[in-house]
Amino acid sequence: MTPDQQALIARLDGFVSQLHERLQAVFAEAAGGIADLMQQRPGELGPIRAALGAVESLSKQLLKTLKDSWDQRIEGMFRAHGDDFVSVGEDRVEDARQAIEQAVERFKLQQESHCLGAMYPAVQIAMAKTRPCTSCGAPLQLQVPYEAESVSCSSCRAVNQLMPEPLVSNYFLYGQEIFPAAAAHAIRVELECAQKLVDRQLRNTGIRETPEALQQREALERRYWETYATTKASFLRRPVEAALIDGRMARFRENARS
Repeated sequence: MTPDQQALIARLDGFVSQLHERLQAVFAEAAGGIADLMQQRPGELGPIRAALGAVESLSKQLLKTLKDSWDQRIEGMFRAHGDDFVSVGEDRVEDARQAIEQAVERFKLQQESHCLGAMYPAVQIAMAKTRPCTSCGAPLQLQVPYEAESVSCSSCRAVNQLMPEPLVSNYFLYGQEIFPAAAAHAIRVELECAQKLVDRQLRNTGIRETPEALQQREALERRYWETYATTKASFLRRPVEAALIDGRMARFRENARS
């Protein structure tokens, strides 16, 4: 690589670093606002998700800045050094885009997990509440705290229709998605990076993925869904959904064949 090419790479890397600094500033501001929301509206995930939606919108602006800067200014500088060097720049821009998207997803999962964790003491109190039987007034309790149930009163045998507390219902509704995704996020990042390398190799060299590399990606995919399903089962206090893992792996193999 010539000194001029090294200078262009350094210039592009410096620009990407500035975008990451701006993204970290967005995260810091959002984290402060979310902490305030958790104090003002405890037990509500909706406002937190709205704040995180604003973070995602700002991150998309940064991605647009990255793309526009490459298309309108930077690519021409790289093209002056030949098509192969343009590919070097495109790969770096792709790496930057992926890193920003992954950082945003990680931040969202961290904040949502923290919010749910802060809700849990109130959720425990709500789950421990009993309801009076509509016939005799004897205390009744849901066996599965986040699902509606028909509960037979042990005192008078009357059947009562019990609904979960809204706080409990929301906690488990969101938690069964957020906690598994957060637990498996690092594996998802590995998977996305592996897929990127496969696509890049095919695009730049025309060489397809080897069977050994595909097996490694398949093992990663299985580890992701096993981690996801195990975390979900633990959270819901249910057996692991083997069908979930099998279905996702069947989809992976189908996509790999296409």
